[in-house]
Amino acid sequence: MRRAKIVATFGPALSEYEKTKAAILAGVDVARLNLSHGDYSVHEKSFNNIRSASKEVGKPVGVLVDLQGPKIRVGTMLEGAQVITAGTEVILSPEKVLGTGELIPIDYPNLVKDAQVGDTILMDDGLLECRIIEKNGDLIKDKVIVGGLLKSRKGVNLPN
Repeated sequence: MRRAKIVATFGPALSEYEKTKAAILAGVDVARLNLSHGDYSVHEKSFNNIRSASKEVGKPVGVLVDLQGPKIRVGTMLEGAQVITAGTEVILSPEKVLGTGELIPIDYPNLVKDAQVGDTILMDDGLLECRIIEKNGDLIKDKVIVGGLLKSRKGVNLPN
């Protein structure tokens, strides 16, 4: 008898029924759904696939729903991702605009109010770093300290 349990995150790679069933047959005991990404229709489909495959295989599989607290995120970037170049200036905006290498939408309406000139803004788990050089209305102008590829919906952190 196996004492360990296998917990697997069910995301896009396991979204099809046959792949869900294969994961369960391979030994998954608990299916984790990360509600930080995707929408409810995607998660509902995954949940229904897990339940149906579990029943078909004859193996009970728990579903763990991972609810994250509030998180500031980058909005939608053009083509899913844009290169942000170190040494350049970028504008951060709370508006729902399509992000580019020069304009980055942030889904936090109080960004300008809460941030100060000189503050650091980190994106994508700290892989990209900017420093605020100017606040103007609802916009923030940043100097990119550490650049890289910025994808849609990546996390934003204001450590100060």
